[in-house]
Amino acid sequence: MLFHERESRPYAKALGIDLRILDAYYKTYTLTPGPPRYEYFPIYAARLEEVIYKMREWRPQTLGQWMIKPYGDGPKQAYYTFWLSVIVGGFGFISVLLSVVQIYAQFKTTPPSVTG
Repeated sequence: MLFHERESRPYAKALGIDLRILDAYYKTYTLTPGPPRYEYFPIYAARLEEVIYKMREWRPQTLGQWMIKPYGDGPKQAYYTFWLSVIVGGFGFISVLLSVVQIYAQFKTTPPSVTG
């Protein structure tokens, strides 16, 4: 599976897997060029296909999962839209908060008007 997608290589490196060993093994013991295909794994082909399908079709279900970047060529728009909305919403919240503080400070420093 580490040879299947280019996107999975950084995860393998983060896990400390030496990809040079796997690449050397692959180049030495495979008879066909290119990445392995499902046909090369008759026992696991259906399961591998299902796992990769589920990884590509995964969608965030909780707020914490919105922070996870999707695998492969999946819906990256949702990931970037989430972070853009967090940034814009954060600026909006800070703007409203500063307006309230400014109004409070204005009333605090303005002397009461004397009528009469």
